[in-house]
Amino acid sequence: MPKSFPAACEGDCAEDTAALVLCNFNPEVADGCSEVATSIVVPPAADLETGQTSYDSMCASCHLAAGTGSSPSRDLTDILPYDYATDSGYTFNSLTAKIQDTMPKNGPTACQNECAVNTAALVLCSFNPDVAEGCL
Repeated sequence: MPKSFPAACEGDCAEDTAALVLCNFNPEVADGCSEVATSIVVPPAADLETGQTSYDSMCASCHLAAGTGSSPSRDLTDILPYDYATDSGYTFNSLTAKIQDTMPKNGPTACQNECAVNTAALVLCSFNPDVAEGCL
């Protein structure tokens, strides 16, 4: 998964996503769902250099070069790992999906598949290194 770019989420990323699905949709058979993830796993297939190019051309006008945002709601420096108990925060896949579905504001869906994967990786590794795991 995702079907269009299967290499985007393997290993820890796939395990985190499976846990999210189990805890949110099948809590009666899942163990440990009250725990908060301590990191967001960035897949090794992500290309930070390409992500930077996409970010610079499609995201920086609102989120600024440092990710601090032109307003508090546009700040990308405070992304938190997913918390199953409160259903808040992000997994790598949920951040990628948000980019694919809603960004950029002036052209939603302009950044799909590898573009969204690489941009999500850049956002996590550059602006949230304390919660990003797997950045190269």
